[in-house]
Amino acid sequence: STLLCCAPTLAAAEQVKSTAGLLPCSNEAAAYMKWLIWGLFSLTLLSILLFSPGRQPPPLQPAFSGNAASSEHSVSELSFGRQGSRSLNDARIGEQHGSPQVDGAGTMPAGESRATMSHSSIGGHPQASSKNDFFIVIGFPIGADARNSERRQLLRELWMPEYPNIGKTVGVHFVIGLLTYQGDGHDDQTVERLYREQREYGDLALVNAREPTRDPYRGDPKCTGEKIVAWFQHLVVSHRGARFFIKADWDTWIHTTKLEHNLRLLAAANEPAYFGNTLWCSYSVKDFQPCGYGFGPLQAAGAKKVECPPLPNGADAVGPFPYAAGLFWGLSYDVVRWIAGSRLVYDFVHNASARYEPPYWIKGEDSAFGFFVHISPFSSLT
Repeated sequence: STLLCCAPTLAAAEQVKSTAGLLPCSNEAAAYMKWLIWGLFSLTLLSILLFSPGRQPPPLQPAFSGNAASSEHSVSELSFGRQGSRSLNDARIGEQHGSPQVDGAGTMPAGESRATMSHSSIGGHPQASSKNDFFIVIGFPIGADARNSERRQLLRELWMPEYPNIGKTVGVHFVIGLLTYQGDGHDDQTVERLYREQREYGDLALVNAREPTRDPYRGDPKCTGEKIVAWFQHLVVSHRGARFFIKADWDTWIHTTKLEHNLRLLAAANEPAYFGNTLWCSYSVKDFQPCGYGFGPLQAAGAKKVECPPLPNGADAVGPFPYAAGLFWGLSYDVVRWIAGSRLVYDFVHNASARYEPPYWIKGEDSAFGFFVHISPFSSLT
């Protein structure tokens, strides 16, 4: 009788009865089952319409904020430098294989002035850490006194508003040492002025380094190399997503839109880079001084024979090698990261900065960074 009551119509029930030899259901039960079957059929049809492939509910939104365009942009940035991501430990000059050290006298073991590791084994450009990472960060090493505060304000009022990519894809830092040239902290007036300026503009890179030593041979104090190294150590963490870092003189007017266009072309090669107005020189490591300048390798090689020997340890000068000097020069992230984390550079800076009278590396800090690049483990550096 259960089989008959499941028949959708009375006629069908009678047909089943005659076929199976079973008793039919009552008229009331058959009518009830008819409406039940049609109800189930209707529910099935409604379910198909609501959950068909063309009517799927929208996907869940990602957990971060921002519109779709900005999200897609951040993903493209994350993928931009994915190739060539390396470990910082591998970037140090053979630290696990007997690295060259600069001792208190500034000596380097013979035959170990340059590592032979390839770019594939060292710290390449990392993935971008957020959608707001700058492509380029420009640093202006500048003094802490009131006169240099006016110079910074001049750049903020005239240069920064001129180019739309400043503050978007190009970051700007004014690099200031937290110590005087004697290694003491700044006076209360200077500290208060820097505090108020940083609160208002937020563009000061305050680093643990000395301001320029008053070199009697150069007149106005110049940028110290230890400020740049300290800035690099700050950058590789705080701006890990940036691709290039540039050191520029405060009185340099940089066309940042053209600069970004050219550096994006250079970045497509995905190779370590060092760029600027190129000269050549040698470097007396024990004296922390460059010597033997030239516009090319041949001229510099000749000048080395004449200019380097008069230095106390000039006979052991390294070079000649190319270096970038002048209004500004720049490095790709991977080279900056190596400089910031190299024990060799650390020893060099520690010993060079311990000097308070000439010779010291305030003279020729650009050539010192060229020396760092020269001994770096980047065999494919452009």
